[in-house]
Amino acid sequence: MTILLPTLAAAFAAFCVWLAVRIVNRQERWAKWTLGMVVGLPVLYVAGFGPACWLCEHGILGQNAAWAAFRPMTWLACNGQPLVADGIRSYAVFWGDKRRIRSFMERGESWTFAWAEREVRLADSVSPIDFEVELSDQQAHEERLQAEREYWAKKALNRSRRHLTE
Repeated sequence: MTILLPTLAAAFAAFCVWLAVRIVNRQERWAKWTLGMVVGLPVLYVAGFGPACWLCEHGILGQNAAWAAFRPMTWLACNGQPLVADGIRSYAVFWGDKRRIRSFMERGESWTFAWAEREVRLADSVSPIDFEVELSDQQAHEERLQAEREYWAKKALNRSRRHLTE
């Protein structure tokens, strides 16, 4: 995956340059339309996220459908860089998205893990971003539990090794 994304980005840039050359040198109409579609469709996809949030808030579009259609946007809103995540959330709020998330502090299963803030989606939530928050929260919670299990298994193994050497 680390090589795939840069390769696709380079191929996309090369394709756009090739189209620009076709437009400038030969002034072909199909090249203009193709360039317009290649640039315009991603812009329309990103711009459609706000109206989709509005449709969810008004019960016209289901939360799961919006989440599935805009999964890259919801993932970036929850896991992206702070500047990008804040921009996406602000855009959704501008369109009327109301967050129905409650934050609370949670302690791990043992005394070895510190308290951590956790967000939970409330029952009346209809936002696709809130659905992504719940998925991210479940994954993070499972990862914390797995790390805690590994810690205690390693500790028990060390204890048994010490017992055998004594």
